[in-house]
Amino acid sequence: MIDVDKIEDIRRRARGGEPIAAIARAVGVSEPTARKYARMGDLSPEPPRRRETGSELLAPYEATIDSWLDDDCRNWRKQRHTAVRVYVRLRDELGYEGSYSTVQRYVRRRREEMARERDRRDAEGFLALSWLPGEVQVDFGEADFRVRGVLTRGEVPDRHLPALQRGAHPSLLGRDVRVRLPGAPQRLRVRGRRA
Repeated sequence: MIDVDKIEDIRRRARGGEPIAAIARAVGVSEPTARKYARMGDLSPEPPRRRETGSELLAPYEATIDSWLDDDCRNWRKQRHTAVRVYVRLRDELGYEGSYSTVQRYVRRRREEMARERDRRDAEGFLALSWLPGEVQVDFGEADFRVRGVLTRGEVPDRHLPALQRGAHPSLLGRDVRVRLPGAPQRLRVRGRRA
């Protein structure tokens, strides 16, 4: 194997009209090598060819497999079909005569496609939230507090009254399910009168 610089030199000299013997002597390669690289049109390697993804034996069963995989999305992870289980069901229930590896490749490809489709739908979709007066949204987060001069990280209930469009409420250190909103009934009554 010769390096790329020599190959380019051979091709440049051949385009210039030099005889192969003179090119071979000047570059320091044999005449058959000089002839080979002078005639070569493209030096880039040929890209690998993709194999056909479908199988004639599996084609009649693809809709059935897709329905099983679609139903699996609603099941617990441990109760979903594995490729082995899909193959066994096809063989025993529907008389499939193909190989396991064909089923395995199809199941893997379809799961990846279905996951991409779900991700795309989730990214495009949204849920518009509507709140009635008096409903409270509560979540817990972490924040740093200075308690008696010591910096402490604690859980903070974040309370939000979406109907009032106000999110700033006093934060209390600790996680307590009985979150109280001081003044909430008065605010709701005032809001009710103005509306």
